[in-house]
Amino acid sequence: MSFLLALVGFAAVIAVYSTIVSVVVEGIHKIFALRSAGMSEMLRAFYDQKLAALQPPDTPAELGAPTLSTSEVSSPQSREFARSISRRASSENLRPWYIRRWPLIGSILSSRSQKLSTLQFIERLAETPEGQALAGYDRRVLRRALSAAAYEFERIGEAQSEYFRSRAKMLSVIAGICVAVFINLDAIALYRELATNATLSARLSTLAENDQFSKLQQFAQDGEVSVETPQLMVSDFSNMAASFTELGIPIGRQMFPHCEGYRHDGPAEQAEGTYRDERCGYDKQRTVNRTWQESYQQHFARTHPAGASFADRTWGDFLAYRWSRVAAIAYNFQTFAMWFLGVLIGGGLLGLGAPFWFKLFGQAAALVAPMARATLAAPTIGRSKADTETASGQSRQETLGRPVRDANALSPADLERAYLTVMGRGTEVALEGDEPIASYPGDVPPEGRIIGTLPEERWPDGEA
Repeated sequence: MSFLLALVGFAAVIAVYSTIVSVVVEGIHKIFALRSAGMSEMLRAFYDQKLAALQPPDTPAELGAPTLSTSEVSSPQSREFARSISRRASSENLRPWYIRRWPLIGSILSSRSQKLSTLQFIERLAETPEGQALAGYDRRVLRRALSAAAYEFERIGEAQSEYFRSRAKMLSVIAGICVAVFINLDAIALYRELATNATLSARLSTLAENDQFSKLQQFAQDGEVSVETPQLMVSDFSNMAASFTELGIPIGRQMFPHCEGYRHDGPAEQAEGTYRDERCGYDKQRTVNRTWQESYQQHFARTHPAGASFADRTWGDFLAYRWSRVAAIAYNFQTFAMWFLGVLIGGGLLGLGAPFWFKLFGQAAALVAPMARATLAAPTIGRSKADTETASGQSRQETLGRPVRDANALSPADLERAYLTVMGRGTEVALEGDEPIASYPGDVPPEGRIIGTLPEERWPDGEA
C-alpha cells in the first residue's frame, strides 16, 4: 500500500504548486478581460443573428436591429448593444471615473459584467432601444418573444462557455509547463522518490493540518482561485515551499539538470539541507555540469587566445557560449529526454488546476490516514474536511440569506414581469382577463419574421 501513500503525497505537492498556475491563469483572464470579452462576443452574436427576427415588423428603422448579414464582422450597432447590456450600473461601479478614461488602464479596469443570468439579460434588454421595440407586441406575443430571446441567449451562451472552458484549459496547460520548467518539477523523479520513501509520503499525507496548506486550499475554494490578496498567498506559498525543501522533496535547482551545489571535480558532495540527485553524479553528466557552471567570461577566456580582451566580445561569441550549453545536453541525452518527459507530465498535471488537486488530496488523505499514523506513530488529521465544508457551507447559507428575487427564473411570466418592470409598466403584469391574442393575423408572423424556437410555455393562473 506504499504506492497509495505516494499518490497522496504526490497530490499534496502538485496541489501546492498548482496554485501558481491557477493564479497565473486567473491573472491573464483579469488583465486581458477575457471573460467580459466573451460576454460581449456572445451579445454581438445575439444582436446580429436573432434580435431582428424577434422585433415587430413595424419597428422604426432607428429602433430596429439590422437583419443578419453574410459578413463575419459584427456590426457597429451590435458592439454598442453589447456595451449597453454588459455595462454595470453606477452603483455597481466603485472605480474612480478618471481611471476609466485612461487609454490602456481604462480598458483593463473597465467595469463590465462578466456573467449575466437570463433574468438580468431580459432586464437590461428592456433598457435598450431595440429591446423597447418589443413593447409593440400584445402581451401574449411579448411573452413568446421574451421566451425566444431567453432561449437564444442561453443557447449562444452555452457555446461561448464551452469555448471559454477549452481556452482556459489550454492556458492552464501552457502555464503549467512553464511553471514546471521554472521550478524544475520532474513528475517522474518526484513519484519515484515518494514511492521509495514511505516516511516522506506519510508526512505529506498529513498536510491537511498545516495552516499554510489550509490557507492555500481556501484560495482554491468553490473552483476559483482568488487573487484579491496575492501578498498573503505568496507568503503562505513561500512557507510551504520552504517546508518542502526541509522535507527533501526532489524539486528545485539542486536537482538534475541544474545540479547546483554539486561538485563535479571530487566526491559527490552537496551543501547541507539540499537534495542529492544521483543523476548529477553520472559520468556523462560531469561535462554538462562543467559547461553549465561556466560563466560567459570563463568561456570567452577558454575559447580565445591568451591576452584577448573580454571587452572585444561580439554577438557571435555570446551565441557560441549559449550553443555550447545546449549542445552539452548531447553528452547525456537519454537522461535529459527522461527529465524533459517528466517536466511535460508535471506541467500537464499542474494544468489541471488547484481546485482539482486540493479536492483529490482531501478525499484521498482520509483513506490513507491510518497508514500515515502507523508510519509516523502520531495522530495526523484532526477535524475532517467534510466537517469543515459542512460548517463553512452553513455559514455561507446564513450569511447569504434569502435572495430578493430569483435571478435564474425562466418562466415566461417572470421574464415578462422583469421586462415590464424595467419598462415602467409593472402594473400591467397584474391585469387579468382576456387580451388581444397576437399582433399578426392568425398569430403567424410575416415572411422573414420569426419568433424563434420556443421552450415549453407555462402560463400562470390557469391561462390557456
